[in-house]
Amino acid sequence: MSKRTYFIVIGALALVCAAEFFVHPHHTIYPWHTIPCFEAVFGGIGCVAIILVSRVLGQFFLWRTTFSVPLEQRNADTGSSTARVLNWLVESGVRVSENQPIVEIEISGNTKVLLAPARGKVVQLFADPGNELRAGETLYNIEVTHTVAEMLQKRFCGEEDAHA
Repeated sequence: MSKRTYFIVIGALALVCAAEFFVHPHHTIYPWHTIPCFEAVFGGIGCVAIILVSRVLGQFFLWRTTFSVPLEQRNADTGSSTARVLNWLVESGVRVSENQPIVEIEISGNTKVLLAPARGKVVQLFADPGNELRAGETLYNIEVTHTVAEMLQKRFCGEEDAHA
């Protein structure tokens, strides 16, 4: 959480607590309702709990699919139709974040680092260091959620192939 967000949350909590001193509860059923700031603190803790539980459940129940990441034509457009894998910067089975460096390739004598297109788990690497690949050949497979896979399909294959 950023410092600004932290101060906004604390400020809102202080404002609600201050308001409780001026607005007296008329119908307190339980003794804890008379504790100053109880509703504000309890509500905040409840919201955080809902967010944490939904994130944990999302890890288990989101529909995941494997997407094959190809060597894009624009990465091989430097006059050569092939690229040579120099070094993998991740191993199979590793979780990666979006734009994390994945592999170093060499195209026409120039070294280029390719980044992860999305957050996910690298499932399989298809080329060993030293192997040459043509544009369109699969570099690696990444496991992502279904909606992210649809976005990657549009990015790598074009809008018309996304629903095929």
